[in-house]
Amino acid sequence: MALSFYNSAVFIDQSPLFEPVTFDLQTGLHAIVGPSGSGKSSLLLAAVRLLDPGGNLSLKGRVTLDNQSFESFDPLSYRRQVTLVTQHPVMFFGSIADNICIGALDHHLFKESQKHDFALQQLKKVGLYATLKHRLNESASLLSLGQKQRVAFARSLAINPRYLLLDEPTSSLDPHSTAAIEELLLELKPKMGVILVSHNHNQVDKLADNSSHINPIHDRNPPVRHTQNLAIVSRFKNLFTARHKPIAKEL
Repeated sequence: MALSFYNSAVFIDQSPLFEPVTFDLQTGLHAIVGPSGSGKSSLLLAAVRLLDPGGNLSLKGRVTLDNQSFESFDPLSYRRQVTLVTQHPVMFFGSIADNICIGALDHHLFKESQKHDFALQQLKKVGLYATLKHRLNESASLLSLGQKQRVAFARSLAINPRYLLLDEPTSSLDPHSTAAIEELLLELKPKMGVILVSHNHNQVDKLADNSSHINPIHDRNPPVRHTQNLAIVSRFKNLFTARHKPIAKEL
């Protein structure tokens, strides 16, 4: 049973951004490395089915979960098993507890009356219990960047995924926050599958069990920049909730 990529590549219009990659992941940490703008982030977005349906990026090849095409799953059910933490943490309108619990509540993993205790449990997983245990009702907008990133981890871990996809999760963080997240990943990877996009070679050497190198096809396409994927913010709530009414905004 695994999350598998077979000759998978992201295309812009009809041209591939990079040479296809193939790998399987059960547990452990698989790093994806390569030049900036080569399509690594787009591959992660495609893997959680968050590429803009009306855009010019598409995934070719096959992605399977337990030998079934990822497109055969109900999207919300699939994203409970395979979820994403982005480079720039997305905080939704509401409290810290709201941000931690948004997905788990929709998946009925706890009762509304248990929300406070459930949020505290998630904070313990990411090393923020002592810092935030008395701040759960505060707006998530008041958090530092490092705290927001670890709350984003807590939100994803709260839905008990089998696979955690991470797009440069420490690139904007201070050394203390980076060390805390790397320690968390060392604890997580024996229990679940982690895909890590990183430009930090020391981090990859420290954390990765295996890796794939993205080889861009420069003569066909301009680099893909993160700003081209900003539409993820408006769709990001789809990782966690089935509600169709707009419920959140980026802070």
